[in-house]
Amino acid sequence: NYPSFGRSDGSWSEGWRYWIGSIDRHIFPIWGLSDALGIPLNKHPYFANTGYFKIYSNPPWSRMMPFGDLHNQSTGTGDGNVVETFGILLRNPDYAWYGAQTRRLSGAGARSLDAQDVLTFDEGVLKGLAGKAKIGELPLGRVFPETGLAVLRTSLESGAGDVQFMLKSNPYGSVSHAHSDQGNFYLAVDGHPLLIPSGHYQEGHEALYASPHHAGWTWQSWAHNVPLVDGKGQARSENAAGQIEHFFSSALASYVRADATRSYAAENGEEARRVLPEFAPELLKRTGSAPVTSYRRSVLFLRPNLFVMYDDMQADRAVTMNWLLHSWNRFAIDEPSGTVTAAEGAVKAHVRILAGASTRIAQSNEFLIPLPEKYRKQWHLTASLPASRHHNVIGVISALRGDEAPAGATAVSGAGWHGASLRLAGGAAAMAAFA
Repeated sequence: NYPSFGRSDGSWSEGWRYWIGSIDRHIFPIWGLSDALGIPLNKHPYFANTGYFKIYSNPPWSRMMPFGDLHNQSTGTGDGNVVETFGILLRNPDYAWYGAQTRRLSGAGARSLDAQDVLTFDEGVLKGLAGKAKIGELPLGRVFPETGLAVLRTSLESGAGDVQFMLKSNPYGSVSHAHSDQGNFYLAVDGHPLLIPSGHYQEGHEALYASPHHAGWTWQSWAHNVPLVDGKGQARSENAAGQIEHFFSSALASYVRADATRSYAAENGEEARRVLPEFAPELLKRTGSAPVTSYRRSVLFLRPNLFVMYDDMQADRAVTMNWLLHSWNRFAIDEPSGTVTAAEGAVKAHVRILAGASTRIAQSNEFLIPLPEKYRKQWHLTASLPASRHHNVIGVISALRGDEAPAGATAVSGAGWHGASLRLAGGAAAMAAFA
């Protein structure tokens, strides 16, 4: 029955750092039993594939680990050591490469563990394996449907030149170390996080599990890049589930569609009903049981740096929508044009929101549940749409470096479809349309 948050595709449902704690403690018992009993437990599809889950979602240069608790941590030698161990067990060159990269980037030395006649971390063996890795031949997009994660990349070999986009819609719901963020997305350029999940966790006693900040902010939809409905977020419950419905990836473009309908319509589970009334009972009324009948988020990635996102939400009565984005740094906002920009050093995400002329855009760096000044501020952007039974929002996101110009975009629509007419770098034109 192990692991409880994934099956054959090697993925993990919640809190990527908890993947390490759970997987690491099982590697050596599994290997010992395999060796003693002659049962190849280490070749179970989950363990054979879990290193690729890390290669795609937490590259060695990653400065965040979305999604779930401890998402503000960077990839480190602990991650590399676990993946590298599977590299030794399975003689997988790609996994050995990942371990070598995390040690190189962190400045860590060679590993010294030697379980005689069972498992030896011999530097010569590891270097030999890593030298045979074919990371550059792996596809640049991968889906992990069992835990509802799609990852789109431009480079798996180096942080320089890598655009990383991840979309989550999780069949396990929002329980334990997962958050109420079905349909949430993350964008990083050259390893720098730009559009992020917000909130803090375990950086001090004010942000421990189920503390007011953790339960009232980090858990909740308003901390993430997902819409609110009449100001309400998704439920916290195993029933507040989602899924990746479609996935396609090629060298030219990638496409993914997620369904998060149930996460809005579900009622809160026992944990939320028990924890929130202790300090903020009004928050229970702001989560779950929304009149949403359908919510799907589709993303088209036109390589190398342009994403067109389509949000299609329907309700059984007119509801307002708050379309949210979060960043470490203050957004630059041009409300008349519906454009916002998140920047980190020389890279930035330029977002054009195509959702009607009445859209209002505002931002704040305050948490709903405040924290002391020692916690780093984050910025929270809200694009507010008036009440409607059917919301269609197009977000055109350009991932940029230096003085690169964003794509131009104009909303277009027809009978049964919505989309964007795009003006690309160099004068090329394209259209993205969603039925």
